[in-house]
Amino acid sequence: MNKIIGSIVIIIIILGAVFFSNNNPKTLVSEEEIKIGFSGPLTGPVAWLGELYLSGLTTAEQHINSNGGINGRPVKLIVEDNGFTGKGGVDTFNTLKNKGAEIILSLGTVPSVPMSPLSKEAKIPLLAAATFVDLTIDNPFAIQMSILPENDVNATAIDMEKHGDKKIGVLYMN
Repeated sequence: MNKIIGSIVIIIIILGAVFFSNNNPKTLVSEEEIKIGFSGPLTGPVAWLGELYLSGLTTAEQHINSNGGINGRPVKLIVEDNGFTGKGGVDTFNTLKNKGAEIILSLGTVPSVPMSPLSKEAKIPLLAAATFVDLTIDNPFAIQMSILPENDVNATAIDMEKHGDKKIGVLYMN
């Protein structure tokens, strides 16, 4: 749950940082929208997670636009349901690209993995909340918003040593 909250906070921080770069708040100087795509699970077993992200993104979009947009340009959030599947990731990436998304936010490892090479080919930044794989190795357009398992293991080992723990239990999905 902490990773979910952390990922939502990261999205809001990034959008907030872009917002605060605006030199003339509360004044839209252009009708040309900055289109931000969101590919998330809005149906299926983890739809609740997609709805949480979407709620945060919608709030950020409203806040940014009510304060003059980004450098005077309004933000337009384009939302697509990836169903938390690889095919859904590919389909939503292509749909968002065709709708003119300038950056695509993706939620979930399964949909994000096949989106990464598409992002690289199209030269569209992909901001992905994904674990268990490094999407940034061969894609300069990918930004990953999560801790990789090897980082978790190192942090756990340091914490165990610090506290003198000798045993650990592991739960995983098979």
